[in-house]
Amino acid sequence: MTKRKTKIRKEIIEIIKKGNLTEFQKYFLHKNITIDELNNRFTDILIIAIEYNASLDIINYILYYSKYYTSLNYVIYKSRDGIVKTPLSAALSKNNFRLADHLIELGARINSIPFLSLKPILNKRNLNYLLRKNFHFNEDLILFLIENKKNFFLKRIFKESIYHDTFIVKLLSLYQTKLFAPTQQWFKNIIEKAKNKSYFTIAMYALALDTNNDEALNLLYQYDTRNNKIIADDFIALFKVRPHIIKENFLEKIKQGIVNISLNTYFLKSLETLEQEFQEKEAKNEKILKYFENENNIIRFIRRDQRTNLQNYLSENHLKLVDFNSEKYHPENDLLRKSLYIYKASPRMVEFIIQEGHYDNLNYQLEFGFRQESPLVYALSKNQFKICDTLIKYGASQEIFNTFDFCSRHLNSKNLKYFLDHWKIDTNFMYYIIKDHPVSFLTMIFRYYIFNLPFILSLLLLYKNKTTQSKKQFQDRILKETHKIPMNKSLYHLAITEDNDEVVNILYRNDYRAKEVIMNDLFKILDQEEKMKKNPIKMHFLQKIQDKKLEIPKDPLFMDYNDQWFTSPLMSSIYHNRFDVATMLIQAGANINEIIEEKDMAYYLFYPHALTSQKLSYMLRHGYRVTSKTMNLLIRNNEKEFLKIIFEFIVYDNDFILQFLYRHKYRQGLTNTQLKAMIHKEKSKIVIDYGWVFNAVGINIRDNCDSLAILFHHCHGDRRLISEPFFQPDKIYLLLNRALKAQNTYFIETLLNSKLLDDTNFRLEDFIDQLEIRYSSSYHSQTFLDIFLKKYMESSTFSGSFPSLRFERIVTALKEKFEKNYEMIATYFIKKYLNYDHDDGTADQQDYDHDQPNSQINFNFKPKSQSQSQSQSQSQSHPQFYPQSQTQTQRQTQSQPQIQTQSRTQSQTKTQTQTQLQPKIKIKIINFENCFHLMIRQDNSIELLKTFLNKLFLHYFKKTTTTTTINTTSTTISSHLKQFPIKRLLFSIVQLETSKAIPLFKYFIKEFLFHYYYQYPFLSSSSSSPSPSSPSSPPSPSSPHLHHHHHHHYLSHLKDFHIQEIIYVSTKLDHIFLRGHDYNSRGGRRQRQGQERKEDQDQDQKQEHQEQEHQEHQKQEHQEQQEHQEQQEHQEHQNKNIKNIHHYH
Repeated sequence: MTKRKTKIRKEIIEIIKKGNLTEFQKYFLHKNITIDELNNRFTDILIIAIEYNASLDIINYILYYSKYYTSLNYVIYKSRDGIVKTPLSAALSKNNFRLADHLIELGARINSIPFLSLKPILNKRNLNYLLRKNFHFNEDLILFLIENKKNFFLKRIFKESIYHDTFIVKLLSLYQTKLFAPTQQWFKNIIEKAKNKSYFTIAMYALALDTNNDEALNLLYQYDTRNNKIIADDFIALFKVRPHIIKENFLEKIKQGIVNISLNTYFLKSLETLEQEFQEKEAKNEKILKYFENENNIIRFIRRDQRTNLQNYLSENHLKLVDFNSEKYHPENDLLRKSLYIYKASPRMVEFIIQEGHYDNLNYQLEFGFRQESPLVYALSKNQFKICDTLIKYGASQEIFNTFDFCSRHLNSKNLKYFLDHWKIDTNFMYYIIKDHPVSFLTMIFRYYIFNLPFILSLLLLYKNKTTQSKKQFQDRILKETHKIPMNKSLYHLAITEDNDEVVNILYRNDYRAKEVIMNDLFKILDQEEKMKKNPIKMHFLQKIQDKKLEIPKDPLFMDYNDQWFTSPLMSSIYHNRFDVATMLIQAGANINEIIEEKDMAYYLFYPHALTSQKLSYMLRHGYRVTSKTMNLLIRNNEKEFLKIIFEFIVYDNDFILQFLYRHKYRQGLTNTQLKAMIHKEKSKIVIDYGWVFNAVGINIRDNCDSLAILFHHCHGDRRLISEPFFQPDKIYLLLNRALKAQNTYFIETLLNSKLLDDTNFRLEDFIDQLEIRYSSSYHSQTFLDIFLKKYMESSTFSGSFPSLRFERIVTALKEKFEKNYEMIATYFIKKYLNYDHDDGTADQQDYDHDQPNSQINFNFKPKSQSQSQSQSQSQSHPQFYPQSQTQTQRQTQSQPQIQTQSRTQSQTKTQTQTQLQPKIKIKIINFENCFHLMIRQDNSIELLKTFLNKLFLHYFKKTTTTTTINTTSTTISSHLKQFPIKRLLFSIVQLETSKAIPLFKYFIKEFLFHYYYQYPFLSSSSSSPSPSSPSSPPSPSSPHLHHHHHHHYLSHLKDFHIQEIIYVSTKLDHIFLRGHDYNSRGGRRQRQGQERKEDQDQDQKQEHQEQEHQEHQKQEHQEQQEHQEQQEHQEHQNKNIKNIHHYH
């Protein structure tokens, strides 16, 4: 295919040379090939046609009938000579400017021609064309012209590229239009702008200097539009990095007039500074030469070990040896290093160098060949012990030792003894000795390291100083010396794996530990090797003991010891499902509950996935007792089947079932108490450990929580079946935190609805304090709300602990923990908390939120007869104003006897239900004043405060109506409402800013009036029994503003003392709001508080007097109603007797 295309290209070239378009078209049709198929990255039909001077018709045919030429700014490469070509560069190479214009019209860009394409084709004609087309000559092309000394092109480019045709045409057009009179400054700016289009760099000057192209240098300076200071700085920078002769030749050419560059004051000053720097550099070089001369003389004295001559030379020339130790001139110029590594100096010379060289620290690294080592390590590696003594004398220590490097590279029999006398050895050192060195080295350690030279010298020092020591002190000193060599299992393990019997004997012979400890280490090593490698290493080792190749004595315990997973007889038989063999072994005395390294048999079987339900059941039937460690293992892996087998086998086993069968057979009955006691005793065989629950909680809810379900099912809320640590508050908080992290909703929901939590082990506010700090983020705050708080507020734990909940403390804890997302969580908590029904332990289902736009409440008033009121008061606790539903409308159409029957039945049912749900503990009264004052202090938003007030009214009024039988003459409601701290709540609002206080006050009054009319309509009318013709309706939430100024007249005829109190407080608050921030100022605050207290006392006395009158009036009305009722009953009884007499006659 490639040869065919090559042949076709050659034939096409011949047709192009002829210039026949028709033949060109027919050729492609005849060959059934397209132009695109002939193109690649190295060959292009269009460029070939241009290079062979094809006609414009052929060029257009190629462009229009090929999909390849979507852009004319592409590039092809000549693989051999590296030439780059484009269609436009091909046209310029032939000076075919007509075709070039045509290509430009079709989208070819003049500045897209690469430098490599333009370099070989540039000539005078196409240069003129490029200049006319405003071609941008880049730096590479300028450097090419300078290097090849094509100065003619440079001059044309510099001359015409600055003041090009476009610039001149612009000036002419401005002159012809005469739109404005250009000033001299305008001309100056536009000329500077044109000059700045030329690009001159320091590289151009550098190339002109290096190639001695003086003409190019003159052209660059002549047409350079930059500031003279910048040009001078370029020359100075070039002269700094070039030989001094270049600058001298440049100045000479300026004097001769060869180079036409003006030396201004700045340029001359810069040259003078450069000359000074050159002189200083020369002086420095001379100083360096003198330094090296002195250094060579010092080295000569060191080599010849002439310490006295060296000392005299330093004194005569006023030199200091420390000056030759710095790295100022050479990084390896350290005299101590050279003395040791190169000059092989004597110990006497080394000591002189250390003294005169001021070596304060000898524990540094130097480069000795290809290694970094300290002087001491290097001297020790060369067995230069006297030098080592000198280095140690002046502070060298073992701290910088690399034990592995020293042992592998430098250790020998000579320096080992020196090493043992001066340094301590550790386990790593012993390890490397056993692994990489002859046995004789290990023998030397045990021979020379104990009671070595330093120890003997310490005893001699005690004797010399006549220091007395007790016998025990001396024995302790000896014992410490004999125990210097670290002995442990790793050394034996290495010797055994290396199969080095002699090392094992030496270690055993010199091991100061108890023989039982040594034997135990050997047992574990051999079993571990068999587990990992499955080779007969143990038998081989035992055979060596039998053959007395090892000095270890024979021990029956050692011979029978077996710690392998599946090779002990009992474990192996169970592993291979040979239960018949396992039964024989158990009967013969094998212990199925053997604990090996705190792990039982089931634990070892579990890891290689060998534990099955069949094997576990067999083990349990034959006396296997599950350990807590195995239980934790099964729980962590959520092994439901294994746990189920264990619980079913241990609890309610065969003995328990047989007891019941025996009692049934002999008709022995059980009381309920006895049965519960027997079940508890049976379940007590398994007490849930705290660690089990902790591991189970870590399982995410997306996994199966079967293990957790089994644990909860077993305890079933019985605290006696769970270990004591579970009920510690810190432990429970830790579990809940772990559950939140794992998002284990099952555990949280189950725990909260169990009987395991109470006030002694769980308090909501304490748990919030111990939440992890990450719950302050938005995501984790939502997780806390969804997974915990919602579950908690709907659980039995919340119902049981509601009397002891500290609202203020909980809100404060939420504020501290959830700073950013506090309002979201607090809003939910307040709604659920204040909606809670304190009487029956349920949430309030009748939540009338009149602020919602879609809520509609119809208030219907129906006058009832006295009998109806009495009958319905027994079965209903709703007020006479109530939301009317469709069901209630249907009930009103029923006959009177049917209503009375249903009422009597409902009354009995409700009485029984309330008796069952009535909590045994006394519900505490919520301190609304403190709660609201706390929320104001926390600087909450007005929306959250409104939510609190709304739920507060719903909570309070619901409680008063559900706990009190509604009676228009009753004084219970009035006395209960008197406890409601309206005045204090309103005064708390005043503490807010005016922008928050005024709307919150309006909202408070509106909410109170709504709930007041909704719950107690019979207290708000002027007469005790309103007529149907003039029904009283509560204030609508959508009614205009409920500000106190608009309702004084409306409230004036209300008899209830609480409404009058609101009128008093609202009038007082109106004066406060008018005063604004002045109310809260410090001046006069005490006086105002005294006046307020006096006014409050007067108002309280007035209210008490009004209440007494009101109670007497209600009592009198109640007596009158009772008398009237008794008269009616007496009259009805007489009428009934008369009817009976008439019927009898």
